[in-house]
Amino acid sequence: MSQKIIIIIVSFILTSCCTTRQCEVNKAEQKIYELTQKFPELERQNDTIVVRDTIKIETIKADTSFVVSDSNQTDTIIVEKDRIKIKYIKTDSVVYLTGECEGDTIYVTNEIPVEKVVVRERTFAEKAKEWTYFILAVAGLLLVVRIFFKDIFKVFNLFK
Repeated sequence: MSQKIIIIIVSFILTSCCTTRQCEVNKAEQKIYELTQKFPELERQNDTIVVRDTIKIETIKADTSFVVSDSNQTDTIIVEKDRIKIKYIKTDSVVYLTGECEGDTIYVTNEIPVEKVVVRERTFAEKAKEWTYFILAVAGLLLVVRIFFKDIFKVFNLFK
């Protein structure tokens, strides 16, 4: 007898769970419908979502050197243009090259227009399904109460 009760309880628990994506969408649509009934101005307003994004580009550096054997002069040349800086340093027979590009930040702003809230009323089948689950839950609860408290009811002569 207790196995039957456990099966009934487990079946109620499993049928009441919302495990599919469509079930979650239906619940969200129901909440939207209830909110638009309480606050009708939500349906009339068009809205815009603003997405601001920041892209940071770090500073890039590169260093190298090589040996030149034709002269013994020391010379430094620096070339700068916008954010790029290149140094050419020649000492004795070694040449050092250094390049640097400064970092930058790019700001991107996107505006996404949202027309309005889509409201879908519940169908008769969805309303009936809710009431059916409620009635089955109450009937199951009454059945469990009757099974567990059968002896108590016999004492008071409620069931014959």
